[in-house]
Amino acid sequence: KIVPTSTDIAHLSHEFGFQLSGIKDRIDLCVEFADYANPQFDFIKVNTQSLIRDKMICHFAKKVFVFVSSEDYNTHLPRIPIEVSRFGIEMIEKELSGMGEAKIRTSKGEKVKTLETNYIIDLKLDKRFDFEDLDFKLKHIPGVLETGLFSNCTDKLFTVHQKAKTIKQEHNRVR
Repeated sequence: KIVPTSTDIAHLSHEFGFQLSGIKDRIDLCVEFADYANPQFDFIKVNTQSLIRDKMICHFAKKVFVFVSSEDYNTHLPRIPIEVSRFGIEMIEKELSGMGEAKIRTSKGEKVKTLETNYIIDLKLDKRFDFEDLDFKLKHIPGVLETGLFSNCTDKLFTVHQKAKTIKQEHNRVR
């Protein structure tokens, strides 16, 4: 059984004949593709259709394997996606602008909606930060529902070397 994190994964899984499921019990394995990861097992997921769903699946999984491109391992920090309420989005954006460059995510001139019909604000910070501390601060802003910061959930971290077409297991952690 597969618990999809996006409609793309749900469609692909269905095409291959996998049985889809919701979260009713613990999930055996969560596989995530990160846009940034560091040696402390923290990662950022930028390209997502629902941060709320992603975090729930990570939390309820017995094991979490994260794959990241070698170019994105402990290098530049990408923008941090923040799932926010539709109500008051402009005020939430202003509040986040006090921390860095905040911008409501759009596509073709329209605000991008998550699977739960919320919006995403991307936050670009100029310096490194503590994942847990920043996640805590962001979630205490009214209207912030979830962040793309994942901390203390990764069991195995793999770097993908695209040119050499190899995967290297960087870290193996016991939780």
